[in-house]
Amino acid sequence: YESLFLRTLVRVADRTGTGLERERLLREWGELARDPHRTELEEWWAWTQETVTWLIDEDHPERALSFFKETLFNRQEAQGVDPLSSPMLRWQARNLEATVLIRAGEFERADELLQSGSTYNDRSRLLRAYLGLRSLYRADARESQRIFKELSVLLSEEWISTLPQELLD
Repeated sequence: YESLFLRTLVRVADRTGTGLERERLLREWGELARDPHRTELEEWWAWTQETVTWLIDEDHPERALSFFKETLFNRQEAQGVDPLSSPMLRWQARNLEATVLIRAGEFERADELLQSGSTYNDRSRLLRAYLGLRSLYRADARESQRIFKELSVLLSEEWISTLPQELLD
């Protein structure tokens, strides 16, 4: 319950714009989330995502990527199993890492990571569309046509109309 309470407080601090309080709460939540005997995988993953998001918001993409990889390694060491063994967590992790890579300006690595995914979800489609739009400025006519064709598939009007508000923003 303590972990769930801290998660809620982190979100409140995020929405109210109290960055220092958000950082303090993330650290406190992390003390619980790092211990696999005290916190379930779902709660650890929520803390990991919130911390990476906070580091991105604070414009520290390199620290976010380092934190992300270190946290995955530490959880695996503590549990003895891959914390991202479920397909859903693997998709979320791929999207989170791609977001960090994009913020760090490592667009090719982000694209490779997203291309390695066998399925699309809403967030990965948006990330791939963003990377496609970024590559248009240096594309020749033939390449531009290919990119526009891919974008029309990724960003169909029907699909966009079904997106949750969080992704539309």
